[in-house]
Amino acid sequence: MILDVVKVFIPTAVSFLLGIALSPLLTHYLYRYRMWKKSGGKIDYAGKEAVIFNSLHKETESGTPRLGGIIVWGSAALTVILFWLLARILPTDSFLKLDFLSRSQTWLPLFTLCLGAVIGLVIVFLAYFVLNILLTFFTGENITTLTLPQLETGTGGGD
Repeated sequence: MILDVVKVFIPTAVSFLLGIALSPLLTHYLYRYRMWKKSGGKIDYAGKEAVIFNSLHKETESGTPRLGGIIVWGSAALTVILFWLLARILPTDSFLKLDFLSRSQTWLPLFTLCLGAVIGLVIVFLAYFVLNILLTFFTGENITTLTLPQLETGTGGGD
């Protein structure tokens, strides 16, 4: 029974640690290339201010990074590859038991995870490029040169 717990806990811990280790690197690129959800609807298609949208969403606008799911499926995929390689390079009993890719129950969830990740990645990149094309067409600016208004934040004091 302890072996079953270890076979689950070690890959989970390795995947978690890989996710923590990869997060700063991914975050750097997401912020460098401004891959966050844009504040939509500030200007309508006629070039005028979208008054109703702005009044409804003035409190909820945020710069949420996209592609953060790469950490989830990337750390899971790297963990699967790591334990598969360890079982092939060092075929000890311990590594062979930790190689969960060899189990038939692993293939369908792993395939589904990878397929969902690829579909999500394609959707985000298509949305990013389509938005870039629309912005260039309507405003003459693309996403990287677009200046976003800074939100005013309170000091939290007793003003």
